[in-house]
Amino acid sequence: ERGVCWSTSINPTVADSYTSDGTGIGNFNSSITGLVAGTTYYLRAYATNSVGTAYGSTVSFTTLDQPTVITSIVTNITSTTAVSGGDVTNEGGTPVTVRGIVWNTVGSPDINSYIGITSNGGGMGTFTATMTSLTPGQTYYVRAYATNIINTSYGQEETFSANPIPPIVNTNSVSNITNNTATVDGTVVDSGGATVIVRGFCYNTSGNPTIADNVVQNGSGIGSYSSNLTGLTPGQTYYICAYATNSAGTAYGSTISFTTLSAPCGGIATITDYDGNVYNTLEIGLQCWMKENLRTTHYSNGTLIDLGSGTSSTNKYRYYPGNNSSNVATYGYLYNWTAAMNGAASTNSNPSGVQGVCPTGWHVPSDAEWTQLINYVSSQSQYMCGGTSTYIAKALANTTGWNTASGTCVIGNNLSGNNATGFGAMPAGMYYGSYAYFGTEAYYLCATAVYLRKLYSGDANVNKINRYKEEAYSVRCVRN
Repeated sequence: ERGVCWSTSINPTVADSYTSDGTGIGNFNSSITGLVAGTTYYLRAYATNSVGTAYGSTVSFTTLDQPTVITSIVTNITSTTAVSGGDVTNEGGTPVTVRGIVWNTVGSPDINSYIGITSNGGGMGTFTATMTSLTPGQTYYVRAYATNIINTSYGQEETFSANPIPPIVNTNSVSNITNNTATVDGTVVDSGGATVIVRGFCYNTSGNPTIADNVVQNGSGIGSYSSNLTGLTPGQTYYICAYATNSAGTAYGSTISFTTLSAPCGGIATITDYDGNVYNTLEIGLQCWMKENLRTTHYSNGTLIDLGSGTSSTNKYRYYPGNNSSNVATYGYLYNWTAAMNGAASTNSNPSGVQGVCPTGWHVPSDAEWTQLINYVSSQSQYMCGGTSTYIAKALANTTGWNTASGTCVIGNNLSGNNATGFGAMPAGMYYGSYAYFGTEAYYLCATAVYLRKLYSGDANVNKINRYKEEAYSVRCVRN
């Protein structure tokens, strides 16, 4: 018998591992398997006859292994880059053909699973690599790697987080502007990789506002938010922007300017009826309107307007909206045409000259006056929905009280987007022997028999319709 024997100790014998490669004299080859990578072995040939076993000289060899590499600590961290690298301390007996680093947002990145990888030559020794296109605030896992013909090895895993940046915030719009209030909307689009600890709006009267100026805080975190500004000066131009703050600093949205309305209606901010009800006023174009539906129970001379229980084209009646007295404070009364006009004849003059049910110094608007209002609102781009001049119902309708509805630019779709004009139309419905459309439709009487302006929760337009004197609808008064 002949063959080779081997061991990790010097002078191996057939008591160790061995092969059997036939008999006789001459050359022979042996294949050795099951060896351990990176291990030094001692080997010699043997031959056995009847006298005993003889051994050749001992030779040694070391099996090849995968490389050994150490991951460098991560340095020079910014919001989008960082530096690492490695040190190939052992090539494993065969040249390292490629080395570099791999990184990912989950642990144990490798050359088959990564979001970033570098190739930094080959061989032994240290190398440096830069990670790019990082996300601010994101945690990453990085390992050095080295490859030879045996395998790819990895260094220990290092963990780091890219530096955060200030948030990204937008100033969206300013709406519902009155003489002393306005509503502003903003959105924190991105946190910048760190928690947004405070957000809001800052404003001044000189431009380029910062948090050193007037500030309205509005919570924290990302997403859309809205704030109401109060205590503004009438007729003043303001500059406002959204802001958001995280650990990296404060960021600002674009600056929007707006001008509060002059004190409405020549300085007359409110009007009081015979009952003592107080109404706010609103200047739209060249007209001064009441901002609320009329809710008086008397004419300006003290004559009582009876509460109706049925329809009449001759008797003067008022009615509860939705047949509920608790609705009057918000929706006003419904009046039949006879009550609204108080004996005056139909007219389409502008102004109508019909005081009717209105307080002294105010009058019931004619169809021509309603047309003037509609035409003015339709001419102002800030009141158009979707850039369509006839889509102005939302700009006139209140943000509350309306039933929801679907459809482009209709009143009931996104109530918070209503009332750009401040007119605040309320859906008090109608009375025609029965109560109908409360919460869904608003009807306004004209001094022109018997035209109405109708707003409907499912419509983007303000419509002109013709009805009957015995029916009852809402009234808005216009200043003389």
